Amino acid sequence: MAGAGLARGYLGRPELTAGRFVADPFGGAGSRLYRTGDVVRWTAGGQLEFVGRADHQVKVRGFRIELGEVESALVAVEGVGQAVALVREDRPGDRRLVGYLVPSDSGPGWMRRWCGRCAARLPEYMVPSALVVLEALPLTRTGTDLKALPVPDVSSRPGAGTAWGA
Repeated sequence: MAGAGLARGYLGRPELTAGRFVADPFGGAGSRLYRTGDVVRWTAGGQLEFVGRADHQVKVRGFRIELGEVESALVAVEGVGQAVALVREDRPGDRRLVGYLVPSDSGPGWMRRWCGRCAARLPEYMVPSALVVLEALPLTRTGTDLKALPVPDVSSRPGAGTAWGA
C-alpha cells in the first residue's frame, strides 16, 4: 500500500514507522511502501490467496483494529489485572470484538468504572461489544489459550464468568 494519507498514525513514532514502511522499488528516491501484515500465497493458477495476518490486527465492521491497543486500554483501567481482546464469530457473519478481563479489584462499582474509562480511552469502534469477566485466563505453555476462552453470554448480568455487551 502507498499514499500520503496512509501514514497519519505513524507521525512522531519512528520505531513504529521503521517496522512498517519499506523502500518502494517502483517509486522515486525516498518513496516508501507500507507493509500491511497480510500473509498471502501464490496459487497454482497464479493468483494471490489471502492466508491470514502476521500481526494481531483484525477487521471488524470495516475498521482495522490492533488487538494490542485494545488490550492495553483494558489493563490501563483501575481494577483490571489482565486482559485479552479477540474477534469472535459465534454466529456466521456476526464478527464481534470481545474483551476478557481478570479483575485485580472487584470492589463495588468496578464494572461501571471500567465502562466509563475504557470508552474514554478508545474510539467507539474499538470498545469491545462484549466483556467476559474471568477468575483467570486459560493458559498454554506459550501464553493465553484463545481457543479455551468462553463464548460471551450477553443475556447474563455482569459478574464472574458472565458477559456484558450487546
